[in-house]
Amino acid sequence: MINNVVAKETWKDIPGYEGYYKVSDKGMILSLIGWDGHRYVKRKKIIKGWTQATDKKGDYKRQVVLLVKDGERKEYKVHRIVAGAFIPNPEDKPNVNHIDGNPLNNRLENLEWCTQKENVVHAIEKGLKTVEAYENKNNVIEMYENGCSIKEISDKYGAGNLTINKILEEANLEIRGPGFYKEKYFIDRQELVKDFEDGMRNIDIAKKHNTNRHLIGVYKYKHKRGLLL
Repeated sequence: MINNVVAKETWKDIPGYEGYYKVSDKGMILSLIGWDGHRYVKRKKIIKGWTQATDKKGDYKRQVVLLVKDGERKEYKVHRIVAGAFIPNPEDKPNVNHIDGNPLNNRLENLEWCTQKENVVHAIEKGLKTVEAYENKNNVIEMYENGCSIKEISDKYGAGNLTINKILEEANLEIRGPGFYKEKYFIDRQELVKDFEDGMRNIDIAKKHNTNRHLIGVYKYKHKRGLLL
């Protein structure tokens, strides 16, 4: 079965893993060695890896594989492996774009090297990102650094969690778990509503509840639309 698959596809050595792994123009990864319980031996095996989500909801997934060489184990995104082996990159562009917008379609014809700007423009054209959030990405980053959750930022800009998550990922920010907000930014919602109705300023409410004004601004937005309680 493996030999039939190999025959139907074009294969190249994965740069840096020559003799260990090959990648095909269909986005398949072929391992040329394996552990037999005692030692590494030559053999051919297709490895599929796993899908890796970039946010808690799993809206955006990419295929990832684990490659092993000389006892060192590293994770790689399959689309970057395919592009690195098959697609010239004379302008040294840093990103690999999925042309059809499907991040799990790693076939050669669906990939292209691109700049960050080209990647964003393509994603907007495909409807994968919300324009307003990207136009205000510096504020998105500031809100997140000041403690706002991805969901709260998404609500403010009418964007999906995937969009906000992608902006934060591009800024190399670590995505926080839900426990962070429960411990650090717990606020009594009824008391918060009373503060809004009493006309307190956001900055004063933030000081009262030991939080940040960006988060209070999100709550006020929800309150005006009857979504806070």
